[in-house]
Amino acid sequence: MAEHILPKEKKTKLVNLLQYWIDEDDTEEQKETGEYLIQALDEDRLSNRQLFPVELKGVTWLVG
Repeated sequence: MAEHILPKEKKTKLVNLLQYWIDEDDTEEQKETGEYLIQALDEDRLSNRQLFPVELKGVTWLVG
């Protein structure tokens, strides 16, 4: 179990990086990332049914 615990310095760096990402306000990049993720999830399906159909955008799922 102890081999999975990060040293304090690494924890601090990780916390600082995560906080930077949280504080960073790049709304446009977040929107683009969300749209890309939705597209990738819909393309990588075994069925032809989309997880995020365009006609339900803003009704059952949000982007932006």
